[in-house]
Amino acid sequence: MGWYTSDRDSGFEYKYGDLIELARSSGLGTLALLPRIAVLDKDGEFLDVAEFLGPIQRWALGKGLDWKAPLEFIDDKHHESVAVPLDVDMQKTLRTWVGRLRKNKKVLIQAIRHFNKYPDGDVSSVTLGIEANWTLPETEYPALCTWLNGYKRPSKGARKGSASAPAAAFRLDAFPKHGEKGIPGSLKAAFSALPDKDEPRNLASHALLHAISHGTPLDLFMPDDRHQQVVWGEDQ
Repeated sequence: MGWYTSDRDSGFEYKYGDLIELARSSGLGTLALLPRIAVLDKDGEFLDVAEFLGPIQRWALGKGLDWKAPLEFIDDKHHESVAVPLDVDMQKTLRTWVGRLRKNKKVLIQAIRHFNKYPDGDVSSVTLGIEANWTLPETEYPALCTWLNGYKRPSKGARKGSASAPAAAFRLDAFPKHGEKGIPGSLKAAFSALPDKDEPRNLASHALLHAISHGTPLDLFMPDDRHQQVVWGEDQ
């Protein structure tokens, strides 16, 4: 089945859409990471605990527990996201955050048992996964179109190694109005011209089309399938 990047609530899905690469390549929008944990008991069963690390850390700090090097979560109603640079190094970030959880093992187990519906369950394995959230305000849509048009493709008859700007361009005024469905004729050439291997631009172009035609924010979420590491347990 694989995994999909999606928007918040209007039905957009894009298989294997890498928001980390989109943020890095475009240099646009804002990027936040959402660390979450999966916990197994001694029988290999998942414990029903609070998954997102933000509320777990918030509870531990609120209780005055010795939670070392806390992450700086965005101070909103959820306390689940950490703002990061658009060029974040995900492997380094994952290793660093796993290291912090290992230093907080005792307190983390206390928090897990607090949120667990079965307080006497043994915690045998904890895995950290990191989701991503990329958002782009409407004021940056023109800049996104400029970036979409910034790819290079070989021109016909050009010698090897040379390149030309795309013949078909994305224009903001050519996107469908709210309620209109499908790719309009004025943009079909632009969509078709995008190189298949340029996944960030393919993802961004379809997400922008969906946001404009549905009148919804460009607010995308990527699951943690690519960014997971065992904190402790049998597979550590």
